[in-house]
Amino acid sequence: MTSRPARLGALAGALLLLGAALPANADLVAGLAALRLHHPREARVHFMNAVRADPRDPAARLLLARTALLLGDGVAAAGEIGQARSLGAPAATSHHLLAEALLLQGQAQAALAEADSASIPARYAVYAARIRARAHAMLGENGSAAVDFSGALRIAPGNAALWVDLARFRRATGETAGAVEASAHAVELDPRDPETLLVRGQMVRDQFGLVASLPWFDRAIAIDPGYAPALIEKAATLGDLGRYQAMLAACRAALAIDPGNARIFYLQSVTAARAGRFDLARAMLNRVGERLSGAPGAMLLSATLSIHEGAFEQAADRLDDLLDEQPDNLAARRLLGLARWRAGDPAAAIEALAPLASRGDSYALLLTGRAHERLGDRAAAAPFLDRAAVARGDGGGPIDPSTPLATLAAEAASGDARAVARYVRGLLIAGNGGAALAEAQRLLRGNPGAPGAHMLVGEVLAATQRWGDAAHAYKDAASLQFSEGVALRLADAQARAGDAAAGAATLSLFLAQNPRSIPALNAASDAMLAAGAWAQAEAVIRSVRRRIGNGDLLLLNNAAWAANGAGDQARALRFARLAFSRQPASPALADTLGAISAEGGDRAYGVALIEQALAIAPNDPAFRQHLVRARSADGEL
Repeated sequence: MTSRPARLGALAGALLLLGAALPANADLVAGLAALRLHHPREARVHFMNAVRADPRDPAARLLLARTALLLGDGVAAAGEIGQARSLGAPAATSHHLLAEALLLQGQAQAALAEADSASIPARYAVYAARIRARAHAMLGENGSAAVDFSGALRIAPGNAALWVDLARFRRATGETAGAVEASAHAVELDPRDPETLLVRGQMVRDQFGLVASLPWFDRAIAIDPGYAPALIEKAATLGDLGRYQAMLAACRAALAIDPGNARIFYLQSVTAARAGRFDLARAMLNRVGERLSGAPGAMLLSATLSIHEGAFEQAADRLDDLLDEQPDNLAARRLLGLARWRAGDPAAAIEALAPLASRGDSYALLLTGRAHERLGDRAAAAPFLDRAAVARGDGGGPIDPSTPLATLAAEAASGDARAVARYVRGLLIAGNGGAALAEAQRLLRGNPGAPGAHMLVGEVLAATQRWGDAAHAYKDAASLQFSEGVALRLADAQARAGDAAAGAATLSLFLAQNPRSIPALNAASDAMLAAGAWAQAEAVIRSVRRRIGNGDLLLLNNAAWAANGAGDQARALRFARLAFSRQPASPALADTLGAISAEGGDRAYGVALIEQALAIAPNDPAFRQHLVRARSADGEL
């Protein structure tokens, strides 16, 4: 879509090509004025009135078509363009418009053919190049898209709409730095265009966080209260922030404008699912129909609801389809493991989770251990359960440990970033950290604006215990995209490098923008415990437990230490006993219950538990320290 000033110029040019003077019809004049104020819905009403007044006016038809494009209605636009041509409008005045109408209907190849017409006048060359670029991108032909964008920029470097499309393209291809730059430049060129402000808000949300993006969506809505895309983005952001009443209000406002919008029903379904109202969530998702059937978020939500409904095989089938398209989707892989587990197939659950368990993902480790137990192999289960008791986070991207390194190397030779990342992780598993770092740095040199490339370098440095260097790599990634994964890894690396204050500050900054992130809240409570901030840690842990219950054993373990540090030993023992009762083979949970029991006076029991922990993990320094204290005269920790 173009910026409003550029659109108006194009519309005036179209009228001149039709041999018409600029409109004398009052509705046409009013419609153009509404567009100048960025009110396309109002403009559409005026242009419809003009068409009703003179159905054979091709200029009015083209203006109505162009406004339909502004509103994202490719079908209506194509219909009006066809009417205009049948009334004598030269095809040259509308090749570019019809190309966009076709693109909005998902007909990328047809859009390319229409936008490539040699009869397009020079004044529409940039517009046509934009549509070609977007069509190439839709077809996955990113190289051709980049060529068209570059050519258009040489002709019209001041075209805001071109920079908006370029920002979207760069964002989709992982070139985050370039996307941020393009969106900022678009705002400089056209600071009152709602679409430009919307895209800038999306980039700010990626780069800085949820809270920072809201003013950009509000600015777009203030200019055009009927701009549904901004209302929908605002609703999605408010939902992620947990501001559900405000989110539903934004959804209702968007529905009043665009009653059939599938994404609005999807957002309402997500909200209902978060509230545990799964029947309502399914009802809302059913209203989406097939319109978002291929969208990853909708596929994940549908699978989640299927699991709650007991339709485990249906959920697994949907997740298999998603993983075929996105093999690195961590959430989908975790959910697939759960679906296989709930379906009574522990072997399939182990297979599904293997790429995550090999990377130290805490959830995958726990469920893999449980699956081995269900198969009757407690010896195989033990190491997974032990690692799960002390692990937290996703452990990096998934990799199938059974894939030969030569296969990973051959796949990486294509230059595909995901294949290179899998090869790098395979090298790490093989113990070849030097080669892994060289490959990661090579990827970074070719993609300096991609946060994922910086993250991969940081991951390798962290795996080789170079925590200070890893923190620098993660900080570079954070400057491009301050996501949850980046924030958690940066904070961890900073703390391990000896700068706990910097790690705590990183988490605080992230939580200021994303206050409902459970992984970040967990990491923050870890940091508070390490600093002896018992009351603060208790408050954070309590807030997380209210949301997710007592299923996270590491959370219960932390709750025990926080209560003990705050002087409430009775409560500390309750938490420690609850956690230990659920996983008595865990050395971490045995040590916690043992240490707190010894301090409370039950020294024999406490010593026995800590010795049990050390028998499993004999080199853990914290366990050894706790044992010394438990055996001392006063048993103080």
